[in-house]
Amino acid sequence: MKNVELPSTAHRICVAAIRETQTDRLVTSSALLGQRDALVIQHQDTHYILRITRAGKLILTK
Repeated sequence: MKNVELPSTAHRICVAAIRETQTDRLVTSSALLGQRDALVIQHQDTHYILRITRAGKLILTK
């Protein structure tokens, strides 16, 4: 029997979190952040930090 490599749990969660529509793509914050409180996003040559505040809100800072 041939061994088949299954996608990782993180990959399956990300795929499940992305919903395609005709013009937009939805990605949940939990799919982006996982168990972390912050994430660094690179846009062009600038890094931004997406984080969850104590109040549970998302904030994007440079």
